[in-house]
Amino acid sequence: MRPILAFACALSFALPALAAVTVSDVKIQQRWPWNGLVDIDYTVTCDTPDADIYVYPTALDGDRRIAIAPRTLTGAGATGPVKAGTHRMTWDLAADNPGLHSSAFTVTIHAYAGAAPYMVLDLSAGAEATHYPVTYHSACPDLTDDAYRTTKMVFKLVIPGTFMMGSPSTEAGRTDNEDLHQVTLTQPFYMAIYECTRQQWAQVTGKLPEQFYNNRANGPAQYVSWEDIRGSVAALTWPSTEQVDNGSFMGKLRMRTGLTFDLPTEAQWEYACRAGTSTPWSTGDDPSKINGIVNADPYDTKVVGSYAPNAWGFYDMHGNVEEWCVDAAYTHLGTDAETDPKGSPGDYARVVRGGWADSKATDVRSARRDWESKTYRNADVGFRVICRPGVK
Repeated sequence: MRPILAFACALSFALPALAAVTVSDVKIQQRWPWNGLVDIDYTVTCDTPDADIYVYPTALDGDRRIAIAPRTLTGAGATGPVKAGTHRMTWDLAADNPGLHSSAFTVTIHAYAGAAPYMVLDLSAGAEATHYPVTYHSACPDLTDDAYRTTKMVFKLVIPGTFMMGSPSTEAGRTDNEDLHQVTLTQPFYMAIYECTRQQWAQVTGKLPEQFYNNRANGPAQYVSWEDIRGSVAALTWPSTEQVDNGSFMGKLRMRTGLTFDLPTEAQWEYACRAGTSTPWSTGDDPSKINGIVNADPYDTKVVGSYAPNAWGFYDMHGNVEEWCVDAAYTHLGTDAETDPKGSPGDYARVVRGGWADSKATDVRSARRDWESKTYRNADVGFRVICRPGVK
């Protein structure tokens, strides 16, 4: 393996009403002789000296325009918070990316105070519960435990940022409703790392979704409409309000936690799907490298999380089922820059994103858009939960 040429930068973010954090002096050093390890030194300052500060690096291979998730981290900040000061973590780059070499490799350090990067929603008390516990964690739970696909939900914090939504005119499979334009998201949100499963749906509502071809408890919830998820009365006031009907899936989650659970906006969905990339898929330009499910048989959905996550830790963004978004459907995104877009008012169709490839990789591109009636129930559409906009 040839050594990489690495550069470093830093991004800092203070959650609303919480301590301001700054990262500086980020330095990356490859071990020599090369053994696959990269040391990342960084300095954190904070206006609240005793604050717990969470840091995580993201990486980009600039040659291939591929985001790379540093999963094999050790050292300060790798598995828990740090305090203000100078720290080092070590990345086993060779383990995560065997054979990687790059002339334009960038590592970015993200830092924030006051909110853990992971949130767990415990649904184990079932549909008769009056309260669901919510806990916050500095590291991802052990996902080999199938409870996180059946009786619990794991959420990852998504840091606000700016990205290019839509696709360039040269992208294979592009349709003319994918107008390329700049979008800035100003609010953090937690997003479920998996699509909602059949069993999770049953834990909240008391009944399984309509039986389908693959009837796995830990497979995606199918045959659930936008109205089943959000409601058909108060829910229709979106985007002027964020209300949902109390008897809906999201209404039950809100009443049992006191938190604002919902569907993602179309912009939030694409931002999380891209995970810092601008290529057709979050894994790059090569459709054979998709971290998802392009079904040889579109009716054969898989257990959620069957394939590797994207660089931000989200599974099945490029496969399994399409996912409902909260936005009303509209034909064109437009080319003007936007901040926190919510879509236009509407009473019929709602946006769906990702999934259900029917053997075509271009159908699961990050920018691909589609929509269905808000009452639509079928095997090809499921959903993913977010918690917005405030974070504890």
